Amino acid sequence: MSLVLDIETIPSLEALAAWTAVEEMAERRKQDPTTYAATCPALARIVSAGFLHLGSDKERCIYDQSLFAQADNRERVVAAADEPALLNEVSEILGKVRGLVTFNGRSFDLPLLIHRLKIHGLDIPALLIDSMKQKPWESFPHVDMALELTFGRATSIYPLRAYAISYGLPDPKGSVDGAKIGDLIEAGDPVPLVDYQLGDVFATAELCRRFSGG
Repeated sequence: MSLVLDIETIPSLEALAAWTAVEEMAERRKQDPTTYAATCPALARIVSAGFLHLGSDKERCIYDQSLFAQADNRERVVAAADEPALLNEVSEILGKVRGLVTFNGRSFDLPLLIHRLKIHGLDIPALLIDSMKQKPWESFPHVDMALELTFGRATSIYPLRAYAISYGLPDPKGSVDGAKIGDLIEAGDPVPLVDYQLGDVFATAELCRRFSGG
């Protein structure tokens, strides 16, 4: 069974400790430093991870409770004590599936997961390693919908939101976008984050079904 995966991020503690260097790197790319650090696989940390099992449609979100003053006690949600605990939960889930589906995961989600697991001294699931070693034109064990929807990057990659709208799906960024994850954390309530996370997962899963027949 394949698993749809999506993660949300903020700048890591390591990035915050070297913020002058982050600002310099962001300036070279003419980006906001917070956005740059949160979207760089080497400088980001994981706030939440969302999953949906294709076939059963079971969804789950794991989030880092240490970042929030409140809790999300819904059945489909797991509150991890901190980022290492979140990563352990993710690893356990990835150890039970054979395939992954992401949107732009080859460039971001998967390398970031590997970096954070290594940084925390945790074991890396074989599925992540196999997915990163996969040839760009192969579709097992990892299907990257950003590559599928651009025909192997024959066209430019546009945001998940654009493809969701084009296929008649609900706008996954209707009330929140990735740049505002820090604002959600500051507000202290993980519920909007979880809903946003699962919206991205749902959109990725539906695009896989409608475009790739997954």
